[in-house]
Amino acid sequence: MHRRSHLLLILIVALAVGCQGYGKKFSEGNIEVYTKPPVTDAEGTKLLKLLVDTKFGATPGRKTLQLLKKDGHYQLRMVIKGKPKDVAPAALQSLTLLGGLVANQVLDGAEVKLHLCNNRLKTKKVIDIPKGLGDFGKKLMFGKGELYYKKGIEKAEAQKLGVALKQLRYFAADRTTSVQMGKEGAVYVLKFEVDKKLLDKKPAVVQAFQQMGSALRKDALNNAPVKMKLCTGGLATCFKTFEIQ
Repeated sequence: MHRRSHLLLILIVALAVGCQGYGKKFSEGNIEVYTKPPVTDAEGTKLLKLLVDTKFGATPGRKTLQLLKKDGHYQLRMVIKGKPKDVAPAALQSLTLLGGLVANQVLDGAEVKLHLCNNRLKTKKVIDIPKGLGDFGKKLMFGKGELYYKKGIEKAEAQKLGVALKQLRYFAADRTTSVQMGKEGAVYVLKFEVDKKLLDKKPAVVQAFQQMGSALRKDALNNAPVKMKLCTGGLATCFKTFEIQ
């Protein structure tokens, strides 16, 4: 998913962390995950797969994490360089999103707290992961286009929207794009992940989205009211909303 490329911007520098005392190790490439009971091997394996799939290890250096479960919630512990106060706000946002992805795609929606740690996995800062963050819904693929549909949307509705987006060439085989489909009462809510800098440079892009929204409303949504949201940060932060009726 395109939203996952934002994780590459996380300002984490790999630091050497010895394996002694940190639990069972799961690793691939420069990513290593440690777990301790009651965290299961299946959860450790799923976490490693998520990190690989999100290209978390694409930047140089070792990436070290630990997954624990204490006091009824999970701790996602991550080694960072320097002090937490020095981590840029955008990086903290990406880390929080990662925690949401772990909660929903690895731990079945369980409560997760993100621990930013030193190179000995000692906690320096704790971030509560908002419930529902990273819950993008079920996924359909159209070329490289990803369409997520949330509770309240039928698969047939999502399929119809995906086909329309493909016909409009928004979904293509050579470009990764992400869209989420939801509903607020009778209003369809469509979230599009876009590059905010591009919109700042080319305001006409917003008009193009509005025109596309009108076409989607007619061709895929039975002329129902539509709310479109342009978002960044893996569909987590929406900076522009407009209605199409």
